[in-house]
Amino acid sequence: MFLFFDQLYNASYPKVFVSSGHSLEYYPSLYLERQGMKHCGLMKRSIIFFAVLFFWNVMEGQLDLQLRPMDDIKISLLTCDPGDQLYSTFGHSAVRVFNERTGIDVVYNYGTFDTDTPGFYTKFLRGKLPYRLSKATYAAFLYEYNFYKRGVKELVLNLSTREEVQMIEFLETNYLPENRSYPYDFFFDNCATRIRDIIPEINPNVEWQSVSEEITFRQMLHQFLPGMPWSEFGIDLIIGSVADREASDKDQMFLPGYLHDHFEAATLSEDANLIKESYRVLTFEEEAKERMKSKWFTPHIIFGLLILLEIFILFFIKRKSKAIQWYNRLFFFSIGLASLLMLGLWFLTDHQATGNNWNILWASPLYLFFPWMKRSDLKQKMGYLLMGLAGMSLINIYLQFLPQDFNPYNTLMLLLLMYKVWKCVKPKNKTV
Repeated sequence: MFLFFDQLYNASYPKVFVSSGHSLEYYPSLYLERQGMKHCGLMKRSIIFFAVLFFWNVMEGQLDLQLRPMDDIKISLLTCDPGDQLYSTFGHSAVRVFNERTGIDVVYNYGTFDTDTPGFYTKFLRGKLPYRLSKATYAAFLYEYNFYKRGVKELVLNLSTREEVQMIEFLETNYLPENRSYPYDFFFDNCATRIRDIIPEINPNVEWQSVSEEITFRQMLHQFLPGMPWSEFGIDLIIGSVADREASDKDQMFLPGYLHDHFEAATLSEDANLIKESYRVLTFEEEAKERMKSKWFTPHIIFGLLILLEIFILFFIKRKSKAIQWYNRLFFFSIGLASLLMLGLWFLTDHQATGNNWNILWASPLYLFFPWMKRSDLKQKMGYLLMGLAGMSLINIYLQFLPQDFNPYNTLMLLLLMYKVWKCVKPKNKTV
């Protein structure tokens, strides 16, 4: 558009600034009189005026985005390192669009949600909280990750002009108010998978290459959790057997780090790669190493201390102590509540990851009633059943004959659980 003006008029014509939506641009004044042109008739000036108006309307949408000419565009994948909070444990992915000519530099982010959404916490727990595509400046994006000391990597995509246009149009269409929200799913529809799915839309010839050996969803998650043992323990309690399915190359890209590696290895043809440039934008090596360090305060510590407490009770505390009875009831009741949480996430939510959870074998709702039952044959049979289920779960930790992998942190807890149930049903034990 501006080249059109430059060719029509020389640089000495008067210019005025106007707002084009996102930035200020200039164009020659529509008042076209100049020295030596006052003899031009009204018809000539009217023709020029309407020609300018016509071309301006045609190009307005493109000028508003400031994405022309396309030769100056750089589209890249941004991959952010994990953070300290649970929601940032597995990193983040976003798309950067940079116009070197105009300086427009924006980031499209599929990982945002609105905390002011009505019923926010209920929707979050039920898997019905809508995530949405947002757009911010690259500077603001980097400021946040620099503040939290999280590294950022950038992969510049090797796209043709036509593909760049298609990708920008795709993102802008997704950014429309009626399109920007989507139903988030941890494994199958998140900030990384949304970006993954754009590429085949603009270039069906992309070929994803294998970047790892056979691996399950759960094993992939564990790679990011050595420094967060309690998060690992909790995640393994609520995520079901779907996490123990082998992840295909496409499935692996639900994690930002794996998305980065697959983009880096992907090809468009025999002699063309998907990525043409790679950068390390922000680096915080010490912080990254610190986040991955194994912590000493693990679930094993807590359950080990509870076992020592049981040994102390066995030798030094009277069995009929009211405090001990209430301690036992609280322990069993906690297991029962955990089972209700698992069942709720399985049957009452849209979270695919929490379905078919075999942890319900040992964390049974029966524990809500078991400690309150009086001594009877029914209680004894229920106790043996609970012990059997806990024992089977303990064996599964090391042999994995069930379709779900149980966390090794469950080992001491299951031993403790079996012992406490046995105390309740063994002969001559008349009370909890």
